[in-house]
Amino acid sequence: MVRTLAEENVDTVIRVAANLNLEFTKSELETALKEMIYTAKSLPRGRGWPLARRIGLVRS
Repeated sequence: MVRTLAEENVDTVIRVAANLNLEFTKSELETALKEMIYTAKSLPRGRGWPLARRIGLVRS
C-alpha cells in the first residue's frame, strides 16, 4: 500500500518540502498549523488535520 503525505510523520513532510525548495523547522510548522487552527482558517486539504493530530495540536 502506498502511503500518502497525510499519513507520514512530520520529519517526512519537512523532507518532502525541502525537496521542493521549501525549508522550515518542525517548530515553524507547528506554529503555522496552530495559527491556522486558532484563527479558524482551513488547514491544507487532505493532510492538514491528520498532521495536526500527529503533532498533538488536536484530538480526534
